[in-house]
Amino acid sequence: MKKILTLLILLLVGTGIYFFISGPTSQNQDNLASKVEKPAERQLSVRSREPEIGEMKILRHFTGEVSAVNQANVYAEAPGRLRKYAFEEGDEVKENDVLAFLDREITGMKFEPMSIRSPIKGVISRLYPGIGDTLTPQQALATVANLNRMKVSFNIPEKDLEYVSRGNLAKLKVSARPGVILEGEVVRISHSLDSLSRTAYAEAHFDNPNRVILPGMFADLEVTVKIIQDTLLVPIDAAIRSHDESEMHVFINDNGIARRKQVVTGYSASGKTQIIEGLSPEEKVIVEGQYFVKDGDPVREAK
Repeated sequence: MKKILTLLILLLVGTGIYFFISGPTSQNQDNLASKVEKPAERQLSVRSREPEIGEMKILRHFTGEVSAVNQANVYAEAPGRLRKYAFEEGDEVKENDVLAFLDREITGMKFEPMSIRSPIKGVISRLYPGIGDTLTPQQALATVANLNRMKVSFNIPEKDLEYVSRGNLAKLKVSARPGVILEGEVVRISHSLDSLSRTAYAEAHFDNPNRVILPGMFADLEVTVKIIQDTLLVPIDAAIRSHDESEMHVFINDNGIARRKQVVTGYSASGKTQIIEGLSPEEKVIVEGQYFVKDGDPVREAK
């Protein structure tokens, strides 16, 4: 009996060792593999759209001071004491109107009051001396300005000179007149630079029909230096510069796969970047989530 039990035990142990060494069959392996679910590949949520074909305006911004295109300081022809003004500041005057009278004071001589006349038509924007003050021919009595046509004097940095030209469209804004925008053009650019600031003096002229802009106001100037028609545009954040700054690229959604495309960019303005090469109009550029994808990543459109 003991021999039979011993044989049975040896038989069971041997069978176990055999299956342990030989392992599961290929069929068993396939069955096991089929029961293990593969993890789903993660899709990144993005938003993409076709690039825009449109117009790009290249702008440059400057600051300057407002004055009248046609204005003149008024001087006396001889020294004297100011007797009275014929007008007040803000009054309209015509050319040759008498602005003030001076009493000439030369010992032993008597003169009729000397009249000082306006050289131009306009508005008296400033009266300088007070009644009774002594005036010399070198001192201005008044400033007369035609407020219907204004100019902004501004300086163009050396790096921007290649962009700005006479005839460029200019828009004028002043903080003192919110919502008021005057349109004019650049009419003058100096052909020499200031040796200290490395800037060129320039002027832009504007019609001022309601006279809302006054001499001496601080001006914000927007100059349109170039207009590019029918060009390929993407949001400025969609064009990504490489870490070594050697190239620019965008990501497109190619049927659910992110593809990295090297592009050549042009100007950037108003939140958009011009694409010159590397992208076709029908390709969908990833405009949200582009900083989180890599080339070949599975992606899906965000709802």
